[in-house]
Amino acid sequence: MSGFLYFIEGLGAPLDSELESRGLAGVFGRRADGRLDVGPYTALDPSASGVETPTGSAGLLIGDRPYDSETQTWYPAGDPPFYHIGQLKDCPPGPEDLERETICRGKSVRLGDGRKWMIPTATQLPRRRFLTAEGGTESRVIDKFEHLMALAVEVWDNYDKVAKVRPEFLKADLSLDDIQQIAAAAGVMSGDREREIIAAVIGCNYAIDLFGIDAIGLLDDECETEVLRVLMDWDSAMKLHAEAIDEAQKKNVD
Repeated sequence: MSGFLYFIEGLGAPLDSELESRGLAGVFGRRADGRLDVGPYTALDPSASGVETPTGSAGLLIGDRPYDSETQTWYPAGDPPFYHIGQLKDCPPGPEDLERETICRGKSVRLGDGRKWMIPTATQLPRRRFLTAEGGTESRVIDKFEHLMALAVEVWDNYDKVAKVRPEFLKADLSLDDIQQIAAAAGVMSGDREREIIAAVIGCNYAIDLFGIDAIGLLDDECETEVLRVLMDWDSAMKLHAEAIDEAQKKNVD
């Protein structure tokens, strides 16, 4: 098994600034000194005898195996491409190949490749206690994962906007298909933004970005909705919502 391969035309060494400008900073982890930890890499120049590259041009190959057009499939990442991404034809990368050293807790979700991926839940992100200006303490999500909490809040705010237009959106027993149709009709978040958020959520636990996600076909409409629901801890939120409604109804009766 193996992770993805990356080829960046015109690059001879893994310069952080170049990789970051191409959107690859989120794929590679950071070393203790703050530099990107890209792993094995090779500078390739097809002008040398016997050297081939995915594009026919010189560049940098990042990955744990040499370029082989017979056994690998390559895709351009973007148009024009920021880089090219490759994988084994008969063995696309899976969660066990891309799993990061630190995994955020959440829910195991079967995505489009048929395998289960651990999707982080905002309510289970790692926290620490800090002193407050008032002399007390408060629990806060650690800095490394604050962006995930911000994304969860963004998604919830958009779902809340949908609910104000279509109150039935907050029914606990809605099917995924119902949720998709109601949210699409309300049009409060673009599909592109949703996919960006989903890629960031999956990329928290795995060394993968949106191009990698599409290369192995992880997402369909149902998977996208389920990833967002897990991020927001939708089931728990809907349970609390139902309990609040029941409590309000009891007070009205009394």
